[in-house]
Order: sequence, then structure tokens, then C-alpha cells
Amino acid sequence: MEVSKDYISQLLGIIEEQKGIIQAQAQIIEEQRVEICNLKNKVSKQEEIINKLLIEVKELRVKVLEIDDLKLENKELRKENKELKEEIKNLKGQLSKNSNNSSKPPSSNGPKNRHYNKKKKSNKKVGGQEGHEGSTLNRSTEVDEKLVHAPKICENCKYDLSEEKLSDTQEEYRQEIDIEIKKVIKNHHLGFKICPICGLKSSGEYPKNIKSNVQYGNRIKSFASYLSTSQLIPYDRLSKVFSELFKIKLSAGSLYNFNVKVSDCINDTLEEIKGNLLKSDLIHADETGLYCENGRYWCFVFSNTKFTYLDINKSRSKKALDEIGILNNYTGNLETDFYAMYRKYPDIKNYFCNAHLLRELTFIHEIEGKYWGKRFMNTLLKLKSLDRTQNNFISQRDDLISSLKTIIKYNLEIETRLQEENLRNLEEERVKKRLKKKIGKKAQTPANNLLNRLNKYLDGYLGFTYNIVIPFTNNQGERDLRFIKVQQKISGTFRTLNGAKNFLKRASLISTFKKQKLNVLESLQDLLLGKTIAFEYQ
Repeated sequence: MEVSKDYISQLLGIIEEQKGIIQAQAQIIEEQRVEICNLKNKVSKQEEIINKLLIEVKELRVKVLEIDDLKLENKELRKENKELKEEIKNLKGQLSKNSNNSSKPPSSNGPKNRHYNKKKKSNKKVGGQEGHEGSTLNRSTEVDEKLVHAPKICENCKYDLSEEKLSDTQEEYRQEIDIEIKKVIKNHHLGFKICPICGLKSSGEYPKNIKSNVQYGNRIKSFASYLSTSQLIPYDRLSKVFSELFKIKLSAGSLYNFNVKVSDCINDTLEEIKGNLLKSDLIHADETGLYCENGRYWCFVFSNTKFTYLDINKSRSKKALDEIGILNNYTGNLETDFYAMYRKYPDIKNYFCNAHLLRELTFIHEIEGKYWGKRFMNTLLKLKSLDRTQNNFISQRDDLISSLKTIIKYNLEIETRLQEENLRNLEEERVKKRLKKKIGKKAQTPANNLLNRLNKYLDGYLGFTYNIVIPFTNNQGERDLRFIKVQQKISGTFRTLNGAKNFLKRASLISTFKKQKLNVLESLQDLLLGKTIAFEYQ
């Protein structure tokens, strides 16, 4: 088959055209390849950027978590800071307590916190005031010895007058009061008498207290018991006192036996003291810690201006008070330091010590920063200083009492609102944390506690304004009990409970003797002889 040249030329043209197309497509493909490479480079760069961003995102996430942790930690720290501030405030309050603003003893004050008298300084001069009679030694009519001091030589010629008799004695004299310290030894003999009627020879009898061939007398026993109990002299030192002053060698065992003998003969007298207290219009009561048998016991005192009764018990409860047997049989007025157990007796009218209240008010004002404490204290002292003999006493008293009630009411509302606000904040915090356990009752502040107490028991603190029998403070009970702390510092613990009981028996008796203005040594001697002591009730 013959192919025409035209056909061949057409085919060649088509082929050339196809080549051109192919070359154009190849160029396009190359351009696309280059573009794809560029895109790949861009994608690679974008991937690097994305990876960097992912890393940054991860780092940011870590930082966010750290920030969240820091926020949580900051919140916890704020809460802890608030709690620490409150704890520091409480600790500062405790450290700031001393004998001026709390019930702590003056011995715990330290050198920088001296005990100061709360009485206002007067304008009076130091010493005796105008119109004061004063006192001095008075001459006694009971004279044990008369001494005449005669001249030894003549004032004119110096002649020796020592052998000459007295011509007369001057009526004017000077009196010296002194003591005689010596041992006295007495021999007791029995005498015999013959009856002039029947002729029987009768013998005398030894005194009842003379039972041995050689023994110590009641004066030694009573004096040793007095020094041991009232003056708190330990047995070793007391033994030295008798040895150095009287040349009498007494062992600690002998001194202990003297005390036991005195303690055994005073039970009936103590029951009489207890009975007189039960008949009185007012009893002061107080208690303090006493260490006995290596454990803590409680020493109780019940007293007034005429009688003192001391006892010891392991417990500080109402059961202990019932065992002592005074308050459960008493129906009069009782003044205490506001210990709760004393208010468990419905037949007793309770009154409270304002000296303790003044110290608490001082703490509220000076440490807690509550100015109402000072206002209340000043008003209370004004109430104390009122003159009952004035015609307007009742109106002045009622006005001041009204002021006290206003202070209590107004500030109790403020303290109650603050307490409620604190509880709400605690409840909100509990809800935020989704805690199941409810917030318990938060302890009240000292100011709130005191206001609630005054609101409920104000009449108990103001008894001195209505009844002249009720004193402003419970100082009588404090004074009758204070020597126990001195005894503990000097001698430490009691070895036995029985020894402590005997000590308190003797202390009750000696304190009562002093209040009755009786001679302590003579009264102790009478008890040892079995005699009865007559007490004045009023």
C-alpha cells in the first residue's frame, strides 16, 4: 500500500505537535514538581513550627498546672496564715497573762511584769494621817521581875557604895519586854496525907498527861506542832531549832508523833468548827492543787472571819464536796471564784469574786483590745466606792447597774455577730471544698465568754451592793488557802494522804484560834489535856 507524502507530512506534523504538547506537559510537570518540592519544604517548615508550638503548648500546660498548684498552695498558705495569726494571738494572750490580768500567782510574773496595786493613788502624804491616834508599847501591870539599878560610887567623892543599903527607890521606872528561852525540867512526886479522922494514909495522883517515867511536856508538843503547821518549818530544821535554842534533841520521828497526837485530839473541835460554819450567814470557798503520794490532790477551804475548815480530796467534783459534808448541808450565802461545782447546790445563794473579774476585764482591755472592758471595770469600781450612808445611794447604785447592763447588752450583740460571721465563713469554705463533715461549733473568744457569763450571772457579782454581808471579793478564802502554796514550795509533797489530812486538821484549828483571838499555844495545850475550847460565834 502506497502512502502519500501528504499523509506522511500530516503525521509528522501531528507527531511534532504531540512532541510540543508533551514537552509543554513535561515543563508543566517539572514546574509542578518544583512547586511540590517548595510545598514540601513549606510543609516541613510548618511541621517544625507546629512541633515547636506543640512543645510551647506543653510547656504552657505545665506552667498552667504549676500556676494552679501555686494558686491552691497560696490559698492553703493564706488559710494557714490566718490560723497561725489566730494561734499567735492566742499564744500572745497566754504569754501576756500575769497576776494583774489573770488568776496566775505573782511568782509567775517574771522580772518585767511586776504585780501592781489596782487602788488609785491618793493625795495623802506617806505615814500617819492627821487625827490618827497612833499606837505604841503600853506598860504591862503583870511584871515578872523588878530590877533596881543602884549607884556603885559616890558622884561627889567617888566613895565605893557597893556595900551600902538602898535609902529609897524612885517611883518612875522604865519597862523592858523580853523573852526567856530555856529548857524546864519538872520532877513529879506523889505526896501522902494522913486522914485526921480515920488515920488512913492517902496518896496523890500523877496528872493524866504524865504517863511515863520520862516524857516531853505539852508545851513542847504544842510549840513544835505550831511551828510545823503554822510556820511551815520542816522537821529537820525544826529539830535544829529545839537543839540550838533549848538544848533538846528531838528526832524527826518524835516531831511527827507530836503532830499526830495533836491531830488525834482535835476531831470534836473540828466538828464544832464545821457546825458553826453551817450556822453562819456567809461562807467563802476555794480550792487549790496539793501534791500528795506523788499525785495531785485538791485542798478545799470553807471559811469566814471566825472559822476555817480545810480538807483534801483526790477529786475536784461535786462528789468530793459532798464527801466533805458542808455545802450539801448549807443554805446560806456562798462566795467563790466561779468554779462550776459550787453552783450545783440549789439551796445556796452563790456570789462571785470581783477581784478575779477585774483581772479578766484588764486582760480583755489590754490584750484583746476591747475598750468596753475598761468601761465595765471603771463602772464596777465606782459601784464599789459608793457610800451606803448617803441618801441617794440606791439611785446611784441603780444607775451604775443600769450602765453595766447596757455595756453587756450592746457588746454582746457585737461579739455574737462576729461569732456568727466567722461560722458563716467556715461553712462557705466547707461548701467550696465539698466536705461532707459539717463545721462544728467554734470556740468563743474570751470577750464573748465573759460577756455571756456576766449577762447570766451579773447579780452574783453585784451581791455586795444589795447585801452588806457579801464582800466585794473572795479574798478571805484566798488568804486562808494561800499558805498551802508556801508549804508546797518549802516541803514539797506529802508522803501519805493521812499525813496531809492531819496537817490540814491542825491548820484549820490554828487558823480558827487566830481568828478567835485565842492564844494558839495555850489553846493547843488545853486540847492536849482534853479541855474544851469555847468559840465566839459572832
